Amino acid sequence: MLQSILQHLHKLSNDLKLYAEKRVELLSLQATEKASALSASLITVIIVSAFLIISLVFLLNALVVWLNIWVAFPAFGQLIVGTIFFIVFLLLLKSKKTIDTSLKREIERKILQNGEKLTLIEKIKDHEQQ
Repeated sequence: MLQSILQHLHKLSNDLKLYAEKRVELLSLQATEKASALSASLITVIIVSAFLIISLVFLLNALVVWLNIWVAFPAFGQLIVGTIFFIVFLLLLKSKKTIDTSLKREIERKILQNGEKLTLIEKIKDHEQQ
């Protein structure tokens, strides 16, 4: 009888070790998955932003040339476009805190929420609690 209890305790000990190893492995995979999803999103945003910036440079250059021709004063187009950008800069500077807060919340939501994968994680946690 004592031998049977010791065998069960040994099996329980092995099962707990295996459970702990699998749990650590699951957490590691979840962290890797979140990091890779965030990295992929970040790289996509950087690539799209680079193309947007290049496009804007060419479009704004065309606008400056057109304004210079339309006004018939060479520097006036640059003055108009520069003034518009300075006003936008001041508005962004004034609302920096709001923008930071919004971006922080969006990034946190993106990290914490992973669609169906989050649902699967919640199901695992619910099952563990039962």
